[in-house]
Amino acid sequence: PYRFIYPKKDVAVSFVSHLGSRARRGFQEGYNLIYTNLGSTDENIKLVLEYPDSLTFIRSDLTPTSHTGRKLTFEINNLRAIANKEIENNL
Repeated sequence: PYRFIYPKKDVAVSFVSHLGSRARRGFQEGYNLIYTNLGSTDENIKLVLEYPDSLTFIRSDLTPTSHTGRKLTFEINNLRAIANKEIENNL
């Protein structure tokens, strides 16, 4: 149901529900988009999150670079080596 596009080989991404449940139509759910630079150099990354058409994007604590259709794009510059960060989203 969710798809991530992140073309960097040393970047790991996960998407975790706050309540541990599946999203349901008509109910708001919080999610953390967690990304980690596993490499030894700083990186500029672009994360694309495609969410199911049964959900509606409500907000994110980091404003997406773009929101087209069901795709949210986040551009993160200068992600430090071995850094771990997250973006909180409500869908």
